[in-house]
Amino acid sequence: MNSTVKESVINIRAPTARRTLIDHGAKIAGKTRTDFMLDAACEKAEELLLDRTLIDHGAKIAGKTRTDFMLDAACEKAEELLLDRTLFVVDTERFERFQQLLDAPVNRDAFDRLMSRKAPWD
Repeated sequence: MNSTVKESVINIRAPTARRTLIDHGAKIAGKTRTDFMLDAACEKAEELLLDRTLIDHGAKIAGKTRTDFMLDAACEKAEELLLDRTLFVVDTERFERFQQLLDAPVNRDAFDRLMSRKAPWD
């Protein structure tokens, strides 16, 4: 492997707003635009590799493919977000209908069927 470093400019076309943001970050970090961009790209690449390694390790332990493991994790997160939801905003008409349903007598057959069904998250 060649251990010499070739110094060259990396030309990247970027919208003015992004270039300005990069230049500002480079100035704060005390780096050139090129060094700043290379460091940021390397950090992102390392994060992606670490994330993938972590996911692959978790999938292996769970005995699943990476895809199945990620789908399960996404579903678990969605369930967590939905189950933790405590505020529901509805218009007056829907709220009144909801109150009517709560106040209505219980249909025992329908209730028993509902309680006998497996929950989607089980």
